[in-house]
Amino acid sequence: MSKEMTKQELIDELSQIGSLYDSRVGVEAKMESILEKAKLDEKAEYAHTVEVMRKFETEQKEKFSALDPCIDPRCFTPPPARPDNIQIGTLLLGAASGILMILGIIIIFAGVVLLGEYTLTAILGLALIVFWYVIGRRLMNNFEDWLVKYTEWKTLYGQWEKDVNAGTTKEATKAFFEAWRDYDACFLAMTQLCDEKFAEEFDKVNKATDAVKKKAVAAYKEAEKEHEALDAELAKVTLIDSDYFVIADRIAAALKRGRADTLKEAINIVLDDVRKEQAEEARREEARRREAIMEKEAEEERRHNDAMRRQAEEDARAQREHNARMEREAAAQTRAAERAADEQRRAADAQRRQSQEQERAAMEKCRKCANSTKCSYAVKKNSLSCGAYRPR
Repeated sequence: MSKEMTKQELIDELSQIGSLYDSRVGVEAKMESILEKAKLDEKAEYAHTVEVMRKFETEQKEKFSALDPCIDPRCFTPPPARPDNIQIGTLLLGAASGILMILGIIIIFAGVVLLGEYTLTAILGLALIVFWYVIGRRLMNNFEDWLVKYTEWKTLYGQWEKDVNAGTTKEATKAFFEAWRDYDACFLAMTQLCDEKFAEEFDKVNKATDAVKKKAVAAYKEAEKEHEALDAELAKVTLIDSDYFVIADRIAAALKRGRADTLKEAINIVLDDVRKEQAEEARREEARRREAIMEKEAEEERRHNDAMRRQAEEDARAQREHNARMEREAAAQTRAAERAADEQRRAADAQRRQSQEQERAAMEKCRKCANSTKCSYAVKKNSLSCGAYRPR
């Protein structure tokens, strides 16, 4: 067939095939956009319904919150906490210790006064008295504290019971329960109203989504018919294989520009161009991949260098702090050594002055002594304790 057709007829036929193929691609894109638009429209209808219901619910809550019943706060005031009852065993132990104390006093009195026994009766009586002092006295103090707390609680509980049983509180409680009944009735009415509103909005959204679906189905069927018609037209093509429909325009362009004289040459040229383009695209993709890898490696290198720089700065800062601390410690040790040397020097000066004062005092004492001419110089220096001193 290609031998019977002229070059221009081939170009026109190939252009027609390319136009049909492009139209089919456009119809397929249109079919996809119809489905996508239907999904978005359906989602928008549901979102609108949800927004309407939230707004309606907020309005009803604002109206309903104004109907909250109030009650006298005294009705909610809990009674004062009663102190724990003191244990019977504790009371019995305290009473027993008191009895034993009395018994100890009687034993001491009877043993010492009546029987004349001092040691045994005194030890036994004192033991009973000490037992009461250690155990019974503390238990009695605990009982007195509990009795004070119980008395205070009894007074507070009586006042609370009086307030709760007052007439104003009873009237307030009655009014509260009446308001609560009204509140409960309003709540049930609001619940029913919300249910009715939900059913109404649910019916609306169902109708709206059904309309969206019907519109999308009609548009999709129309596009589908157009697609089937284009498929039928392309099915009639015998000039080139269906795999070459996508490059029909390029084959026609190759013939038109004189790059080929026959259909076979044009197909081979275009296929070669496609392979080159694919190879170039693969090369560019590989270049982009390598560039991405190099950028990633460069970024990792920058992060590593930044981490190393921060670590170096941290180490340098720590070293500076260490050096400064060592310098401060060295300066402190130097000052301490200087202070110690000053203290030693002052102590030596004080000792020297004391020795000089003692020597002058000794010489002065010898000067006033009548026997000083008989003493040596060494004796004169230590004459403060001299026993041969005799004033002139």
